Amino acid sequence: AEFENLLPGEQRLLLETLVVLDLRRAELVAIELLGADRSDTTLAVVAAFLGEHGDTVETRHAIEGVTKRRKVSERLVQEAERAIARYDARMEAF
Repeated sequence: AEFENLLPGEQRLLLETLVVLDLRRAELVAIELLGADRSDTTLAVVAAFLGEHGDTVETRHAIEGVTKRRKVSERLVQEAERAIARYDARMEAF
């Protein structure tokens, strides 16, 4: 719950720091965060992060899952769709 209390920039910085330490662990933590009951702002930060750094099928499924939740803002859906597009573009580059 403490992650939720951080400002969006602080959330992003924390995830970026985790990437430096262990990319796979950062991805797993972010996927877990997307699966929890979080604010739309936090979910948008995490989805954007995964769109830029995630590289597994589980990442894409987790981001897609955000768009299918009930009662999410249009802004969150748009951010998740942008994250999916970034993820897909990076995967096509491989």
